[in-house]
Amino acid sequence: MGVKLGAELRHRRKRAGLTMTDLEDSTGYGESMLSLIERGRWPGDPDRVVNAYAEALGTTPHAIWRAALDREA
Repeated sequence: MGVKLGAELRHRRKRAGLTMTDLEDSTGYGESMLSLIERGRWPGDPDRVVNAYAEALGTTPHAIWRAALDREA
């Protein structure tokens, strides 16, 4: 699930036209941590990460989780 969720977060970030640097301030994670997250390596609580991305991208955590679950490997 971690890889699917990371791929979904990366997809949404790129679709929004944002770089990892753009997300640093709004998520509270540095670029190296965002890179790990988007590759499916979770440094801690996935809910906290998804909430931060959702807020930064103007969507809901539920929408991100749902899309990640529906995503093909």
